[in-house]
Amino acid sequence: MKRFVLLLALAAITPGCKKTTSLLGVDSFFRPEAVDFACYDRAAKRIVEMARCEAHAEGEELGLLALVTQWARGQVAAVDVELGRPVDASKLIPGYTYVNVGVSPTGIAHVDPSESGPAVTLVSSYGARRLETLETGVFHPDIAAESGDGRFLRSAITLPEAPTDVVFIPSEDIPGARGLAVVAMPGIGSIGTVAILDDGTLDEASLTILPVSDAPASPVGGGVVDEADPWERICPPDRAPRLARTDLPAPIALGDPAPHRLRVDTEGDAPILLVADEGMPFVHRFELAAGALTELDPIATPVPILDLTFTPRLGRTLEDEPSAPSSDRVLYGIDAVDRSVLALDYDETSPTFGDLLAVQSGEGRADRIFFRSGARRIEVLTPGLARSIDPAESDFGLCQPTVLSRAELARPDRMRGVFLGVALANGQIQFVDVWDLDAPCRGGNACQNPVFGDDVYVSIRRNRPRLASFVSALPRVTGTPTLRYGSSPGRITETGEPSSGAGPGLLPFEGGCPGGDYFLQGYPSPVDFPNTSPVVCVAADPWSGAIQRVQATFEGAIPGAGFQNARVVDGPNGRPSLEVPDFDFCRAGVLGLDNVVDAALGSDEPEAGYEGDFVLVTSPLPFSRLDDPECARFRIPESGSRDPVLLRVLDAGRGRLDLGDGPTVTVDEVRACFTEPFGGEVHVRDAFVVRTTVSRGAHRVVEDEDGRCTIDVANQPFDPADPASARNFRAREGKPFVHPAVAFTIGGGEDLVPGSTTEAELIVDVGRVPGALTLSGNGNVRDLAWSEIDQRFYAIDTSGNTLLRIRADRLQVTERLD
Repeated sequence: MKRFVLLLALAAITPGCKKTTSLLGVDSFFRPEAVDFACYDRAAKRIVEMARCEAHAEGEELGLLALVTQWARGQVAAVDVELGRPVDASKLIPGYTYVNVGVSPTGIAHVDPSESGPAVTLVSSYGARRLETLETGVFHPDIAAESGDGRFLRSAITLPEAPTDVVFIPSEDIPGARGLAVVAMPGIGSIGTVAILDDGTLDEASLTILPVSDAPASPVGGGVVDEADPWERICPPDRAPRLARTDLPAPIALGDPAPHRLRVDTEGDAPILLVADEGMPFVHRFELAAGALTELDPIATPVPILDLTFTPRLGRTLEDEPSAPSSDRVLYGIDAVDRSVLALDYDETSPTFGDLLAVQSGEGRADRIFFRSGARRIEVLTPGLARSIDPAESDFGLCQPTVLSRAELARPDRMRGVFLGVALANGQIQFVDVWDLDAPCRGGNACQNPVFGDDVYVSIRRNRPRLASFVSALPRVTGTPTLRYGSSPGRITETGEPSSGAGPGLLPFEGGCPGGDYFLQGYPSPVDFPNTSPVVCVAADPWSGAIQRVQATFEGAIPGAGFQNARVVDGPNGRPSLEVPDFDFCRAGVLGLDNVVDAALGSDEPEAGYEGDFVLVTSPLPFSRLDDPECARFRIPESGSRDPVLLRVLDAGRGRLDLGDGPTVTVDEVRACFTEPFGGEVHVRDAFVVRTTVSRGAHRVVEDEDGRCTIDVANQPFDPADPASARNFRAREGKPFVHPAVAFTIGGGEDLVPGSTTEAELIVDVGRVPGALTLSGNGNVRDLAWSEIDQRFYAIDTSGNTLLRIRADRLQVTERLD
């Protein structure tokens, strides 16, 4: 065991001095990484048990300290959250002074004092491969060392591999110790445990390395659970959105076991350590018994997990009181492949314990909670939950819609109960409904006469994004759709016909919107035109919709399919090919005629009958061919516009497109005149390319084992009864275009033939869609933490070098601490 003390002193600044100080004066945070909390007794000037702050007896002067690692400087800073400012650990040094720890601290965990030792803080340091304890009082200048001689306790051990996280599990079964410190070491596929002795030091001799299993014999879970009777509050009751259904995905492994994120579940009889593995598709579980960790059967997940969190016990129905016994729980994880968020049944008494939950019925994957950005961190928050089970509290139990003083508090930005906070890669923090104790008051008693007049359409369901506002109207098309056709503006009337000109117009859905109740009639308004067939349909799902513009351009460019340095060469199939080394045409969704034919599609498949895309050459004629009369048609005139140089795509694959002659030029002509590498774009042929300003563009084109582009009907089947399964960006004349967010059918136009120079463009604006409850950050939230003591949500924003303190009972950032 290595044990040493930290002396608070100002180092002399002299030439050649080799002494260092454990304190450094700085003026702000620098790359904050992780946060934990300690309870500060202001009167006694010492760190005390966290339970004291939780109880906060009358007359006690207690405050909460947030302990924040500074990854770039190798330090830990304390923040007095009540005063709203960082704590200067030494008043002798100019600027804010924080305490030095190991290089690149990644994890932090506070440990309560014992009868024979002070409160200490555990810090794991990635760069130093070190685990250390520091007497927590060192972070505050008003706290004296427990030793009485001014020297603060500090101990450290060297680990066999760099740690990424640390937690503390208290135990009374380890003689002379407070419990176990546990570190994750993904580099060796193991976790490590070491005892923290009663005096606060680390017992190096107790260091134990526990490899996690890469092929466990009997994991739990591994199945899927469709929604059947979810906890929800939907008003009016007859418009409940579809329930989620999903298929079992094949598990994905990314490499060797790599445990890297730790959580401790103390709900049961014995603490359970949960370990997120970013290499293997398992959540490893260990039980603390007799002072040691014993591995349990892991939970099988479909993918490796980057982060995880879990709920307390939840009510199963809207009427379940928070004080009633229950067993329902949910485990959340971040998918290490695409950073989506999944939910698992975490009720150990359930026959589906560990199974993947279906959580989405609109746009997006059915087995993932819907967000428009990848997730970085997740955390469960429980505002008001403890008060709700105390009969002495004013907000005891569920909200009662007949009690006006309670009902008027129920608002979208007030969270009371259990919720999931998600830090997204776009800098936002978004929230998910899990168990909203105010939900019974939303929309009024029995969904009648709501306290707030615009709280008409209520959409609250477990594992769905929380909506940010009251909703008084359903989604619809705003304004009037237009289909510009040549010089005609193409305003679309309520029957789908253009108001003027000879444009194609839109064909009504005579039998109603496709997919049954999946869509709502978006245009014309069903209120203003109750007996008129829908011309444009918009998604009914309230949690995945968006206010956005839908734009369809005839023979438009395929996003992501622009290329440079192309040549026409003799291809592998005896046909000329456009060669662009290693260009991923399949990822962009490019299709040739052969790709569609070989897929053997049924007639109701979106791509059925499509005859392949166009290649448009955009580069100017090479200088060496400018005077060649055979190439004159390819010169760009002074007006800056030449006739489109289009060639057909017969077959698409990685780095190549087999070509056929275009409407007006041949492959041989292009090959003879464009003798130097040229650039171009891939356009759809005899179709409209559809883009949306918010919803994700998607397709089913993938690369097969031979490098060809193919339509993935096996793994991405299209179900006409489920528009959420649609993956297509090509709208063709006379064929319904179905997208998870919108549906319409473009009629035929006389001049709309392949290679036509007549411009045609459809514009549809979708509006009246509620947004998700969101907070905006600066772009890189590295940690989230809920504090039960002050009922605040904390976020570490590395881009802004700030600690955000967030109210949940009226959502807002109350302090930005740096």
